[in-house]
Amino acid sequence: DDDLEEGKSYPDCRILLPGNTSIKVTLQIRNMQLLARPDGTTTKRYGCKFIDLDGNTGIMLQRYLTELQLNAIT
Repeated sequence: DDDLEEGKSYPDCRILLPGNTSIKVTLQIRNMQLLARPDGTTTKRYGCKFIDLDGNTGIMLQRYLTELQLNAIT
């Protein structure tokens, strides 16, 4: 989205996890990079910080990210 601003927080963001589990989080945009794709186009990559995660949401998110990392290795 072209309207995302570095340093700005976005409440009520929803992330859909496997198994149709949806979590609601507040994201703060920490940085943005323009990346070149092999076809010559560019895309934006945003670095985000999760704000005030409750314990259960943090655990679900960490498990999901760990699974993504493990799948990327294999």
